[in-house]
Amino acid sequence: MQRLAALFWNAREVRLRAAWRLILQVTGMTVICAIWQMSLPRGMTADQLNDIGAMILATLSIMAACRWLDQRSLAGLGWRADPKSLKQLLLGLTLGALLMSALFAAALAAGWASVSEASHLTAGLHAFDGGWLLTPAYFIAVGLAEEFYFRGYLLRNIAEGLRGRWMSARGALWTAALLSSGLFALAHAHQAQASPLSLFNTFLAGMLLAIAVLYRKSLAYAIGFHIAWNYFQGGVFGFLVSGSEQRAPLLAIDLGGPPLWTGGAYGPEGGLLGTFALAVGLLFTLLWGRARRGSWRVRFSRNA
Repeated sequence: MQRLAALFWNAREVRLRAAWRLILQVTGMTVICAIWQMSLPRGMTADQLNDIGAMILATLSIMAACRWLDQRSLAGLGWRADPKSLKQLLLGLTLGALLMSALFAAALAAGWASVSEASHLTAGLHAFDGGWLLTPAYFIAVGLAEEFYFRGYLLRNIAEGLRGRWMSARGALWTAALLSSGLFALAHAHQAQASPLSLFNTFLAGMLLAIAVLYRKSLAYAIGFHIAWNYFQGGVFGFLVSGSEQRAPLLAIDLGGPPLWTGGAYGPEGGLLGTFALAVGLLFTLLWGRARRGSWRVRFSRNA
């Protein structure tokens, strides 16, 4: 009987084992978000509002699981409100914006993209349709939810579940980073225009963000990068984001050129331009992390 109970309960930590915590959390999050989405009206503006609400509910469900299933503080998950975190957030925002701007400039220079309309912002303000506000709000909600889940809850619990007699703490962290990044890529595989290259690029983005979290023990840099990368991609430059067109981008562009480079109907994350931009971001994050500390810093602590 004790052996059976040990499959579910970690007596030393006085909580459920990591695998069961992950199963309960993702089940609860999925049910809550599904009920929310099914109970609301449809339409382009309504869909974006619905998605924002779903992302907020997902983030709250992760916070609740962190508190009640993991018995962990939000600081232990990597969420803090302090000057260091603010600096990391600003650095992530800056890098995400710069890399996407460089990608856009490269597409313009190659003749693969051209601006067909200078601004949708004035039209959005004139019509009071709120599209120019919904887009940044949507990407903020997505950035928070996905980073809390993939680089916060998922990465930490996978690492805690793996470490033990057959795997060192460092090995568990590396493996958790790889697995959470793989799951991050698979979560984008359902998009109609997804390709092997888009999945690889999404995995690369996942590793960039995971390494930032593991070096700095904070979600701030990853959240900032994620928000800025997506917002400048879809909300500023008018690219497709994972195959989806964004409402009221600041620029309307005509995109041509070889899909292998531009990403075609998936957006730049599905092309080699995206690969190079993310590789530069990954290299910068590695050098920045090593210059600051020289080793991965995540500790197996509920309150660290």
